[in-house]
Amino acid sequence: MAVTLSVALDEANRCLNCKNPMCMQGCPIHTPIPEVIKLFKEGKVEEAGKILADNNPMTTICCLVCDHEKQCEGNCVLGKKATPVHFSMIEDYISTQYAQLVQYEKPEWNGKRICVIGAGPAGMTVAINLAKLGYKVDILDSNAKVGGVMRYCIPKFRLPDEVMDNILEKTMKPLGITVRPNTTVGEEVSIDDLFRDGYDAIFAGAGLWRPRKLNIKGESYAHVCYGFQYLQSPESYVEGKNVAVIGVGNSAIDCARTAIRRGAKKVTCYARRDGITASRTESQSATHEGIEFVFCHRPVEIYDDKIEFAITEKQEDGRFVDAACEHEFCEADQVIICAGQLSRFNLNSKGESNDMRDHVGLAVDENCMTAFPGIFAGGDMTVGNLTVVHAVEDAKIAAEGIHRFLSK
Repeated sequence: MAVTLSVALDEANRCLNCKNPMCMQGCPIHTPIPEVIKLFKEGKVEEAGKILADNNPMTTICCLVCDHEKQCEGNCVLGKKATPVHFSMIEDYISTQYAQLVQYEKPEWNGKRICVIGAGPAGMTVAINLAKLGYKVDILDSNAKVGGVMRYCIPKFRLPDEVMDNILEKTMKPLGITVRPNTTVGEEVSIDDLFRDGYDAIFAGAGLWRPRKLNIKGESYAHVCYGFQYLQSPESYVEGKNVAVIGVGNSAIDCARTAIRRGAKKVTCYARRDGITASRTESQSATHEGIEFVFCHRPVEIYDDKIEFAITEKQEDGRFVDAACEHEFCEADQVIICAGQLSRFNLNSKGESNDMRDHVGLAVDENCMTAFPGIFAGGDMTVGNLTVVHAVEDAKIAAEGIHRFLSK
């Protein structure tokens, strides 16, 4: 539900305008929150919106999906004794209004051409920031529409598709950014092809689209799937009534809440450890919707109608190991595995393995450039499976690095 002006103003009026704003320090991209709130209270919505959009091209998205309780709102001084200022509501109202007002124009071309691989939060941010500097930017994405994990791995009830469509239509297209969908670099197009065709620099922000497997017996059965694949098209998979979700991160809870909406009678999230890694807001929403959490359970084998778990226990050093001979069988007619994701991107155009990719992503320097001159990378491919705002943080560094590299 859209945030109203009165609700946003009520939150803004609670701000103490601290001299040392901890909310800014808690934000990975250091959004100038006090300045934005001050302008908003003065009725300067367009000025406040410009600051938000310039600092974060994904502002209309971050206000909806960021883990605010660990970032801006979690560091608000008021939160120590009372309720923190919900800046997410203020940002939602301002950024939505500004998106309707702003009219971008295509800058004069500076003669340089950039290829961005992946239309997720990192790729979109790099493309927008470089297009504003006069670069001709093309985005190649393996999916049909822009948004990456934001569109395909976050449920619509949390992030509607219209938000990403609006960024494409109101920001990217007016800036001259073009998108080539349904194209996977490394298959239809190689890195060598891109340099042959005259791109001066390449940014790889293809995200993590390869599931981390459990490597247990039964993982290949038809009633088993991986979380990010399930979220892309839940209607394509076995519709279980007793659903087991392996994992307790945000993606796992997204899967669990989606399964509830698809008619599941019982949904249980299982964790090898003793706590939930998802945000408090998401875990509370899941609990209210009837989703159960079971801890200290490590999956051992998947059967047609149940899962065998080894019971784990915490050691003095913090590790969780299997308790001696303790196993439990839990009923499940649908299993969704959310054990994390890995990169499937390879810089070697011939498809051979290289030492640039480890278990998470690509190694880069302080400018987000890989060991290959002119090839930059960011987002989940370099920092692992983090949040949208962390991808934006990475992308801003990469855009600046590309601009410095091509300005020499």
